[in-house]
Amino acid sequence: MTRRYDRGSESVLSPTVRSSTSSVQTVGNGSGASAVNVQDGGNSLTVDGSVTVSGTVVATGPLTDAQLRAVAVPVSGTVTASGPLTDTQLRAAPVPIYAYGKTGDSTYQVPRIDTITHALTTISYEHHEIHDGDTFHVTDVIAMSNGQVVDYLVTTPDTTRWAHFGYEIDPLDAGITLGIFEDAIRTGTTALVAYNRNRNSAVTATTTMHRGHSGGSTDGTQIVTRRSGTKSIGASTGDSSERIMKQNSKYIIRVTNLSTTTNNVSLRFFWYEHTNRTA
Repeated sequence: MTRRYDRGSESVLSPTVRSSTSSVQTVGNGSGASAVNVQDGGNSLTVDGSVTVSGTVVATGPLTDAQLRAVAVPVSGTVTASGPLTDTQLRAAPVPIYAYGKTGDSTYQVPRIDTITHALTTISYEHHEIHDGDTFHVTDVIAMSNGQVVDYLVTTPDTTRWAHFGYEIDPLDAGITLGIFEDAIRTGTTALVAYNRNRNSAVTATTTMHRGHSGGSTDGTQIVTRRSGTKSIGASTGDSSERIMKQNSKYIIRVTNLSTTTNNVSLRFFWYEHTNRTA
């Protein structure tokens, strides 16, 4: 340490370490002293304790493969891959692939599979609509007399919540004919209750049904005609394919008894109401 005196005040110069024949040099710098410039002469420096780095440290070159594999490398922020994996990279090790199903605007779930067969467990969309509380049914039983005709009036609302409609009609004693007419101009008489098929749901149907009609000027255009059922085979005219009913329209479902005697007929009408998805 070198000291000099200037006008009675003491100035302390920074410590300097000079070269020597020893391979180890020790630099002591007391607390509160100024920074020490150390020249390592191209050799390495050994530091006891921790070293605090302020500012940015720039790495000269990427990490090697061995360095990356030595320890886990934390990544924060967004990492952009520069191109897809090559065939060699894909074959080098198994690539895990995970499938998720969206269950909400921002929630995802892993689909489940059957534990025995490993088949993916799903339900049909129509079944899903029952769980969703958007499926309804109307049932009726009628004793039709000789050649009797019974009409049912279906009315759809002027909304985009469309009815996906189906029916099942079972004549028990003789044959019948079935006709469906679109764009009828009639007024329903006896209202029939549409029950939600999810009995825990409070959702009500927007499509309505009546037995019988009055007034108006036309039955509309016939779009379906069918004949089914005799006592010997007990056939059903069940239509397994749904049809999407036109909004703000009226339909007549007409059942005609082909027998001259009483024909007991069981009827079931069912539909779910759905608005097309936009995303």
